Parts: sequence; structure tokens; C-alpha cells
Amino acid sequence: MLTMKTFLDSRGFMSVVGLLVLCAAIIAGYVVAFNPGKKVTSYCAMMPDTIGLYVGNDVTMLGIRVGKVTQIDPHGESVRVDFDIDAEHALRGEVSATTVSNTLVADRHLAVLSNGEQSEWDPGECITRTLTPKSMTQTLNAIGKLADELNGGGIPLDAQRVNRGISALDGATDGTGPQISHMIARLGVALDSPEGAVDHIGSLIDVLSELSASVADGWGGIKDMLIPFPDVLEFVNGKVWLPIAGIIDSLRILIPILNDITTTYGDGALPDLDRSVPTMQLIGANVESIGDIVNMIPPIISAFESSSDPVTGATVLRYAAPNSLMNPVDDEVCEALNALVPNGCPGGAHGPPSADLLPAILGRAGER
Repeated sequence: MLTMKTFLDSRGFMSVVGLLVLCAAIIAGYVVAFNPGKKVTSYCAMMPDTIGLYVGNDVTMLGIRVGKVTQIDPHGESVRVDFDIDAEHALRGEVSATTVSNTLVADRHLAVLSNGEQSEWDPGECITRTLTPKSMTQTLNAIGKLADELNGGGIPLDAQRVNRGISALDGATDGTGPQISHMIARLGVALDSPEGAVDHIGSLIDVLSELSASVADGWGGIKDMLIPFPDVLEFVNGKVWLPIAGIIDSLRILIPILNDITTTYGDGALPDLDRSVPTMQLIGANVESIGDIVNMIPPIISAFESSSDPVTGATVLRYAAPNSLMNPVDDEVCEALNALVPNGCPGGAHGPPSADLLPAILGRAGER
């Protein structure tokens, strides 16, 4: 009779139990590793290229793995990359994506960056702010292209031009190594001792502080000075500038007229004006004040009035010969003049006698 103990001790039961335990461990490991029941959100990104990126590669956010790449499809000049991210790390705000590799030869992973705003990114809209680093092939191709261009692209004439340019650059920089080294050493000394620059900056800050304090202390006076400025500017603009503008506007009309007069009559008038300068200086020398000028006006008017005959109206010019002053001791000369011309040497009551010599001379000339 088969007992329970015999059944439990049988090799078949132990094999079945071992198999069940192994399956349970495998299932538990899968659940722990992949967490198939975890909720995810699907997104897409339009990448310039997907070199080094494959389905199943990691999706990271700030260096933390948050999902997997699920599909890669060409899409025109770009490549569409579909990926899943854990729902607890949903993308928000403005989102960007790039491919990152820790080494030059390893596969890349997709890195996404979210700015953490409250609005969630629409999973139905692909990420377009994307970029990818240059591959080793592209880098080497660029270096090869540069080397080919430096070699003249196989054209001897261009190669000679490049060689001459490099030779000229080499000649221009020949012997400048010590100077460059000295400059770098001086720069290193300056950077090694920044206290001087910091001290200057500190002095500037102190001066600005004192200036600010002075302005703050004197702000009342500055304010009292600035407040009347609008009235002053309004006065200058309305009361001063407008008349000046009128004068300038008048000069705009007057200057052409003066120019025409000077051009037309200048040849005849300017010489006369030049000749009148001595006369004006003579008149001015005998005038000490405006009163002297006023006192000179009545005799001038009287002279014009006496230059015409009151009866006939004809112009009459009267000429009076100048008198010659005589020495008071020359009494015999005066007696001789009185004999020739009656009252020819009248005595001066308030000064020396004077003689009218012209009638005496002309009278004696007529006797012959």
C-alpha cells in the first residue's frame, strides 16, 4: 500500500517540486526586472539620424533610466523614434531629445529633457527639438575633407597657393615663440595674483558709494534745482527762442537783398566809405559824449538855413576868412594893419588881438 510518506519521498515528486520552484524563481525575477504590470506612456521623437541607436536601447532622463526604445522608422530626411517612459516620469512643458553615448564605440541611448512645467506633453505630438552628435565616420570624413582641401584638392596650382600661404604664416611667426611664452607667463602671473584688480574694483565701488551718498544727501537741493526746469525751458522756448527764430527768418530774406546791393553798388560805394573813415575819425575825436553830438546839431541846421536867400530862395554861400591871432606886444603891426584896412586888427577884450590878413593882402595887390 502506497503511503503519503512513500509518495513524498519518491523521486518523481521531488523532480516536480524542484521544477515548480525553478519556474517560480524565473517568474519572480522577470517581474522584478521588467515589471510588466507597470504603467507606461508612449512618445515619439523626430531625430536627424539614429546612428548607434537600436530598438530596446534605454531612454534616460537626467542620467536615470526611465524607459525603452520601441521602434525606429525612416521618415523623409529624419528618423522617427518611438519609445515608452514610465508613467510616473511623464514629460512636461518644453521637451527635447538627443542621443548620448558614454564611449565612442558603445551603443547610444536616447536622453530626453523636460523642464518640469505643470502642462503635460501631448503623446500624440512628436518631439522636434532634437539633435545627435557626429559619428566617428562623419568626424573622420570631415577631417579627410579638410586635409584634401589643404592639399589643393588634387589641383597643383591650388596646392602651391596653400603651400605658399603656410610658408608665409610660418615665416611671419618664426622667432615669436619666446615673446608668446613671455606674454603667457605674464598673463599667468597676473591671474595668479588677482588682488590688484580686486583692489581696484573695490576702490571703484567705494568711490561710487561715496558719490551715491553725496547725491542722496544733496538730493533736496538737486530736486529744488530740477523742479523749475520745465518753466525755464517753456520760457526759453516761448519767449526767447521765438523772437530769435523770427530774426533768423528775417535775415534769411535780408541777407540776399544786402548781397544784391553790395554786388550792384559796392564798386562805387566802398571806395567812398573808405575815404570817409578819416572824416569820421576826426568828428569822433572832437566828440566826448552823446551831448556833444546833440550840441553840434543846431549849428549845422542854422548853416543850412543861412545857405539860401530868404527873398529869392537862391543858394547863397558865405565865406569868412580865418583870423590870425597877434602877439599882444606887436602894437606897431596892428597900427599898420589898421592903416591899410579899417579895424583890421581889433583888440580882443578877453584875449589877444586878431587880424583879418586876407583883405589887407588882396587890397594891396589891387593897388599895383
